[in-house]
Amino acid sequence: MGIGICIGLGVGMNALALLFLSIAFATDHWIDYAVDRTTLKAQNSFTEKLCCDPLYFDRYRGLFRTCFPGTETYFFENSTVLESLGLEGKVIDGRCLKQEGYELVQSPHTVNFGKDYTARKHLMRAHVGFSAASLLFLLISISISAMGCWTLNENIMRYAGLMAFLGGFCAAGGMACFHGYDYLEKEKIDREEFRKHWMNTAPFDQGLANYSYGYSYMICWVGVSLGLIAAIALLCATNSIAEAHQEEHYEHMKNKKKMGKMGPSAAYGYNDQPQMGYDYPTIGGPSAGHGYGYPTIMPGPLMIDPYTGEKAHSAIGVQAIEYPSSGVGYPY
Repeated sequence: MGIGICIGLGVGMNALALLFLSIAFATDHWIDYAVDRTTLKAQNSFTEKLCCDPLYFDRYRGLFRTCFPGTETYFFENSTVLESLGLEGKVIDGRCLKQEGYELVQSPHTVNFGKDYTARKHLMRAHVGFSAASLLFLLISISISAMGCWTLNENIMRYAGLMAFLGGFCAAGGMACFHGYDYLEKEKIDREEFRKHWMNTAPFDQGLANYSYGYSYMICWVGVSLGLIAAIALLCATNSIAEAHQEEHYEHMKNKKKMGKMGPSAAYGYNDQPQMGYDYPTIGGPSAGHGYGYPTIMPGPLMIDPYTGEKAHSAIGVQAIEYPSSGVGYPY
């Protein structure tokens, strides 16, 4: 797979993972509860509960609150009812109840719920902590991978892949915590507000209420998968960049070794140029044995008598050049 494809896939999956995990963290549809209020109204046995008990209403639950979408939730407007239910001060945005389990000081209402409730509190806090850490790691990974795209540095891309892996890993750890406290609520904590109790108590034991995992839960798993895919893609990009750099280094060393064998002129490409001959006239002529084609003044030059103008060979063998145009010879 090419470097560009790996980097593009990694950065794209990284950004999508951050988006999906952020939506899952911020929305309230982790668990959706549905109650068959029509059948309950027909039984005429639960009129008071249908009016004021939150367990008898459709609702959806997030990490921090449980919200009631219906229009019959009059108990939110009645402070006396809220106080009698122990919900005073827990209403958020007029339609939601604050999720218990994050309080630093345990309330008197839950102090005797036992060790399973304590384990639930720790798992809920760990879920939030893992989720926040995953968002932070993915954000760092996106920033680093952007730098890696610019520099094509394998070390930077390796760190980006590591951050993406930690982001996906922390998100998966958060989901493990979620399933942990979800299991405790279903199977271990036998208190009225938890499913272990009310799902097995009349009238809900007749199948008049059920629950399902909502879209927040689903897109969180999608975000986990995308984060891990991003990590794999970025680490593949790291490997591809390293291989490309190794090939460049190998070619450089190969060319350097080749130029060392051919000599300094090879470094400048002189050996590849056609050899140019020089046709300068040479002293001594072809018979002088120089081989460069220079025409020379032959041995035994003529001397010109400045008084008579007659030519005569030099008695001492000193060469001279004859200038016919001027008629004057200059001895050397």
